[in-house]
Amino acid sequence: MRPCACPPLLRRHRYLPAGRVLLLALPWALLSAAPLSACPARCECVPQVRSVLCQRRRLTALPEGIPTETRVLELSRNRLRCLTAGELSAFPLLEELDLSENALAGLEPGAFGGLPQLRALRLRGNQLRLLPAGLFAGLANLTLLDLSENRLVVLVEPRALFGLRQIRLLNLSANFLPTLEEAAFHSVNSLETLRLDRNPLVCDCRLLWVLQRRKTLDFDGQLPTCSSPPGIPGDALRALPDAVLFEFFTCQRPRIRERRLQRVTALEGQPVSFLCPLGIQLTASRARSAVWLKRIQSLRSRVQF
Repeated sequence: MRPCACPPLLRRHRYLPAGRVLLLALPWALLSAAPLSACPARCECVPQVRSVLCQRRRLTALPEGIPTETRVLELSRNRLRCLTAGELSAFPLLEELDLSENALAGLEPGAFGGLPQLRALRLRGNQLRLLPAGLFAGLANLTLLDLSENRLVVLVEPRALFGLRQIRLLNLSANFLPTLEEAAFHSVNSLETLRLDRNPLVCDCRLLWVLQRRKTLDFDGQLPTCSSPPGIPGDALRALPDAVLFEFFTCQRPRIRERRLQRVTALEGQPVSFLCPLGIQLTASRARSAVWLKRIQSLRSRVQF
């Protein structure tokens, strides 16, 4: 009788005991039968590049079942409103995260914690007004940050962008920012592209660092323009020579021109108006506030200028 033909692996070891042949074949069988990681029910997944695509799914929260090995997470054009601390920490291999065109109005400090590999973060077209301190802590590998088309009025923390050691592209266009101070960054030396257009920028000493780098920074064809002070034309960065610009981009402290005592009698809860003649040197972007004192104690008040 002709012996039965054997698979190559078994033929090579045909003199081994049956138990040992089984041990050699078992790992291959397990590997071939191992299923791919699950994919969220309302998303599409591309296992080859470890991408999870969940755009336009009307999501109000992160979908369940996102594989922990995900590298690209697409969540744009949904209805997410808030992101809490550590909510994304289950995906430590994440490299790209797109949260554009949601309804995000709040991001807790540590919302992007546990993402040491993140390189691109897109938050365009949300409703963000403030960036809390520590929001970007730990994102040492982030090179692209898009915060355009939000409602940012101020970077609250002087080091709001601290921790972004390798940031190369920063998009802050179409917000309500009056300035962007160099102190907000860990370092501006890595910055290559900056978008500040469509902001009501006050061109004073706080933007001097941008002025000094205007010939090396890439503004993506959209130079920032000045909305104030009145003496600086809107296209100052484009039209004026360096010598003139350095004369304009200065800061002066506000001065009270008149110190006349104003006496007003009012009942509790009644609004009170005071005339506050501030000097012409007051920069429009400077935060103007007042603290009312009574018997050496500060009173809470709502002040409008």
